[in-house]
Amino acid sequence: MFNAKRTRAVAAPTSVAAGAATDVSDLVSATVQLSGTFTGTYQCQVCFDGTGTNFVAQASALTAPGSVSIPDGATHVRWNCTAYTSGTPASGLGGLKTALGGGI
Repeated sequence: MFNAKRTRAVAAPTSVAAGAATDVSDLVSATVQLSGTFTGTYQCQVCFDGTGTNFVAQASALTAPGSVSIPDGATHVRWNCTAYTSGTPASGLGGLKTALGGGI
């Protein structure tokens, strides 16, 4: 039996600020994607301690649409906008649920 794919929205701020943390503790093989038309710099950050407050940078910052793989074991993810000029970025993530609920 295969694990079910899950998707979630991830906040992409339109000002220099960190977006809200999105819980990914129930996912493996997750990828977060930044899309849209914008002029800005976005750093993907991940948290491993379950608090959603202690983040570290994951991969290089994006200045154009792209995606970042989230390491298994991460509990939260967010975008930190370090420079913003204009546009409307959008973001979401997808991954596999770590366990299926219910019986067969």
